[in-house]
Amino acid sequence: MKVKKVFKSLIIAFALLVSAVGTVGIASPQKAEAFSIWKHKSGSFSNYVETKTYSEDYNKKIKRYHLIEASVKSTSKGKGTYKFYIQKKSKGKGSWKTIKTFDAKKNGTTRFSSPWLNNGDTYRFKLVNKGSKKTVKYNISWAPFAS
Repeated sequence: MKVKKVFKSLIIAFALLVSAVGTVGIASPQKAEAFSIWKHKSGSFSNYVETKTYSEDYNKKIKRYHLIEASVKSTSKGKGTYKFYIQKKSKGKGSWKTIKTFDAKKNGTTRFSSPWLNNGDTYRFKLVNKGSKKTVKYNISWAPFAS
């Protein structure tokens, strides 16, 4: 009976050791296939606001990326929604092109993702308050994800 308990304990300890080695990267693949970095932007607006321009320049092996796990949290004395645009410029040249449009809540959190962007494209967010012009405070967070 005691031998069975010791044997079970050894199996559990071995399983924990193997999983710990995998989490620190010793047993993980040598080649990184994808990576992401969280970004944040906050501010306020009454009529509209265009954020600064963002760009992701990855090595030549990475062909495209998109914005994942993105959300905009807003607070306002006004009710309803406002328009949220994701815009891009190909290789940072030309005019801005809207690639995604959705309605964001003036009070609450709205989650979103973007279509795929090519490596070297620049992007920005444009927020437009079409209803009452009461100030909207916003906090955008997102992670560019390349693969």
